Amino acid sequence: MKNYYNILDIPENSPDMAIKHQFRKLAALYHPDKPTGNTQKFVDINEAYKILGNIRQRADYDKSLRQLRSDGLAYGQDIISYRSRLRNGSNINISIDFTEDLLKNTNGSPGGGSDEFIEKTLTINRYEVCGNCGGEGKEPGTFSQVCPACGGTGIDKHSDTLIKDICPICKGYGDVFLYKCKVCLGAGRIRKDEQVTLKFNLAELIRSLNKKSQPVFTFKGLGDAGAFGGVSGVLNVTARVGDSAIEKIKSPKKGILSKLLPFGKKFPKTG
Repeated sequence: MKNYYNILDIPENSPDMAIKHQFRKLAALYHPDKPTGNTQKFVDINEAYKILGNIRQRADYDKSLRQLRSDGLAYGQDIISYRSRLRNGSNINISIDFTEDLLKNTNGSPGGGSDEFIEKTLTINRYEVCGNCGGEGKEPGTFSQVCPACGGTGIDKHSDTLIKDICPICKGYGDVFLYKCKVCLGAGRIRKDEQVTLKFNLAELIRSLNKKSQPVFTFKGLGDAGAFGGVSGVLNVTARVGDSAIEKIKSPKKGILSKLLPFGKKFPKTG
């Protein structure tokens, strides 16, 4: 938790006018356009004044400081918030019909080669990392700050009942965005339609159909994008094939599957 009083170099009992005067003095000194400028210090100074320059937020912040001391924590010590914004993306499950594709390969085509592929172009609706904020959830060039209400813990402690609730200000995350991204509204990702082209190895598809009536193929990274550094989910594609194609695929003499088997090997039993 940052010590905003130290950042502004003032005592904790400083009156409001003294805080305002010190802020203006330091802001002029460390402004990036000045020879003595320091961007990081300028940002910290503005962050500190945003809290200490507001009567209500300063009162909440002072309350958090007192709680911090009573809990035996020191300034700058890492505080683990109740919740994390990091979320892994969900998997997306769809099905695609391959009946016509396989029937074409049983009618005159050699079919079944290890280098032959079936391509499917489709549109999927998925979460993607927000292009405006790069997945950070806040407007480009702006910052987040430690929640002034809970001091970064994400927990709202009721002094009278000692009951702990999720902080209503930061929703348990321990920090708040000064300016949420206007596109994703702080979520770090947006849902949109994306056109993708998937390639299915014909031989692998046919062999899979011999084992399962509806095999599933997995494509990494094509599920929902993770949030705030989370891992993207996968796209699971269930292959659907009509009975007419199945019969031609498994025909002992003319089926594609028979062409994939080494010479002399018996046709596998299905069931």
